[in-house]
Amino acid sequence: MARPQLSALLEPRGNQEDTVKVGEASTAEEPTPPVPIEATPEPQVESPTTQSRRPGRAKAPKSNGRPKADALPPYLTFERKETRLRPEQVTSLNVKARELNKTKDPEADRITDNTLIRVAVDLLLSRAGDLTGGDESLLRKSVGL
Repeated sequence: MARPQLSALLEPRGNQEDTVKVGEASTAEEPTPPVPIEATPEPQVESPTTQSRRPGRAKAPKSNGRPKADALPPYLTFERKETRLRPEQVTSLNVKARELNKTKDPEADRITDNTLIRVAVDLLLSRAGDLTGGDESLLRKSVGL
């Protein structure tokens, strides 16, 4: 049995008035070209610790099209930084974040593994003067881990 041609499968069947073949002029109105977006300066944002908005409850942007700084969910105010974690670290972070979310105030921001990582980085940086060593195990020992 011969295989059907792809072009035969694409040809419209049924009411020929309602279909337009590719390349033919359409009687419908041409779509308007996209309007180029001008570069706008980044909005000033509040410190993440002073924001009390929950993710997903952002206000609608003002009429000028730019969102207010306090309309951004907290996670969008942070810079992205990729890291490699051991499998047991990922599991422990997720479990601890779930435990903390169950006991926190319902109006407080959601606690994620990234929240815990930011706290851990703050803790490490607060003890930066104690850090010594040339590899991960020596750095751990220098801060008592």
